[in-house]
Amino acid sequence: MVFSNTFVSSAVMGLEGILVSYKKAKHIALFTFVTRLLTLLCTIVPVILFDGTYIHSIIGFDIASLVTCALSYYLKYLPTRGLSHERTEVSYKEIFSFSLPLLFASLWIMLFQSTNQFFVSRYYGNEVFAEFSNGFMDLPIIPMVINSVATVIAPIFAGLAVNNKGEIGPIWNSALSKTVKIIYPISMYCILFSGIVMTCLYGRQYADSGVFFSIKSIEGFFSVIPFYPILMAMGKTREYSRVHMIFAVVLIPIDYILVHFSAPVYSIGIAYVFCSLCKVFFQFKTVGRSLDYSISQLIPIKEILKILFISFLSTLIPFALLHVIAGVNEWILLLITGSLFFLGYYVLCWMTNLTYRDVILLNEKLKPILKFIP
Repeated sequence: MVFSNTFVSSAVMGLEGILVSYKKAKHIALFTFVTRLLTLLCTIVPVILFDGTYIHSIIGFDIASLVTCALSYYLKYLPTRGLSHERTEVSYKEIFSFSLPLLFASLWIMLFQSTNQFFVSRYYGNEVFAEFSNGFMDLPIIPMVINSVATVIAPIFAGLAVNNKGEIGPIWNSALSKTVKIIYPISMYCILFSGIVMTCLYGRQYADSGVFFSIKSIEGFFSVIPFYPILMAMGKTREYSRVHMIFAVVLIPIDYILVHFSAPVYSIGIAYVFCSLCKVFFQFKTVGRSLDYSISQLIPIKEILKILFISFLSTLIPFALLHVIAGVNEWILLLITGSLFFLGYYVLCWMTNLTYRDVILLNEKLKPILKFIP
């Protein structure tokens, strides 16, 4: 299973960038939907319909992986089909000097993300580790949004870095603004209602995982846009790798000190989030120096503060009501608090003129719906 997963990852790698560069984003959406649905069906159908075991589920997963691999190779060569091959002028030295720092950055990121789990699993026991590993995670929609933004802006930045570097700043600002509008309200809800989310996902026995989910959700406030597309376009892959290396190395002694002095387990999560914030700050500085922009020019501060304030106000009514209906089923609690939160947020967006029309793209037939969007 590990082999098939690795094989598919190598095949799919770069597919989104290729298709976006050739303006075939619809193919990405269709590919993702079809392959994920196929994987789901091949994994669960043998167990549910044919009383299969986990072995049959793994075989189904491998079959879906092979189909995904074949489809991804077909789509990779689809944009250039029928074109003649020409010899590239880029040397191997240039390729490796550009790509190796990205490889090392991936390894440093892997070390950074696994450090917490190492110390919690070794020094806090199996029960605490289960609560930590279940709770200390991103809500799936957050990496989905960030990775989608990265896929779209990477080829744009690559072209502008050569021809018109001055236009990168406004595009960056616009992408950041749209990402913040999507992620900040969700992160605010997850921070204050993390216990309900964890109970719905894993059961009442994992309600304590909500503390770790709240801490991890704080990261959503500043990790709202990926840096590698712009740093890659600017040729700053070494700087990108160096930042991840520094804080991957720094986090290890910090966690060791916390464990040595028997600090509460949630302090390890806080240390992780703090180091993530430092990484974001230094990467912003690198981008600012490369584009000759100040951090205030790269970040829409007033808009971010407005969204934060509106998101916080939207939590007040459901949070107050939560203590009144605390004994209700957790799924009903999630439905009630979530509905009240987003209803309040919707009303406050109209009252404060915070628009979402630049975020939502509709075709001509659905344009009348825009009048209901702030």
